[in-house]
Formats: sequence, structure tokens, C-alpha cells
Amino acid sequence: SGSTGDPKGVPIRHSSLTNYIINSSDSYIGGGISGSYMHLSMSFDASLTEIFTPLVNGKLLVISSTEGLDVFKDKNLRTYAPYDFIKLTPSHLELLSPVIEESPTELLSKRYVLGGESLLPVHLS
Repeated sequence: SGSTGDPKGVPIRHSSLTNYIINSSDSYIGGGISGSYMHLSMSFDASLTEIFTPLVNGKLLVISSTEGLDVFKDKNLRTYAPYDFIKLTPSHLELLSPVIEESPTELLSKRYVLGGESLLPVHLS
């Protein structure tokens, strides 16, 4: 689990991950210059989507040079935009909002993929 940083030791088959990445490719990969912006911890299972989906499609994977609350203040975020997708937890929306307000959303990403925790009405306001 990425929330604790401690692996739970749950094995998955390579074929399961392959099928997931193929589905993600069909759903998320489009006309962006870069595939995704990697800002999630590698111990968080959601990072698999942001790492492997662009790479298997020959897209650029942009890795954040910052961490914590500053991941969306990273110059790499805008330099390599637009992205096919950015994977986020709903809590990240508050951090990304100022960046979206400064730039039209389509300059950053065509789609934001949310998961990992409950999406509440407060996240969308």
C-alpha cells in the first residue's frame, strides 16, 4: 500500500498487470506530447499506471523533480505538457488547482485519472 509505504506482499501475475496496462493505454493514451507526469510514490500501486502506460506506448514519462506538497510546482510539469493523462488522488486536486487556474487545463492534460481514496464533493469545488 502506498498510504503506509509498507508493502503488503500481495503478489499479482504479470499477465494481470499487462492486461491492466493495455486497458489503460486504450483509455488514457491520446495526442499529448508526454504520456504522464510521475509524482506518486513508487510504493503506491497507482504509480504502475503512470509509469508503464506511457512507456509501453513509446511516450515520454516525465518524473517530478520535487516531492510532497510541491510536486505541482515543479518546472517539469509545464515544460513537458501536455500529458495524455495525470494520475491523481482526490486530495491532489487542491494542490493542482492553482496550476490549472494559471494555465488552461488542456495545456496540462486531456484527462485526470482519479483514484486511491473517496471522491468527495469538496474535492470538486
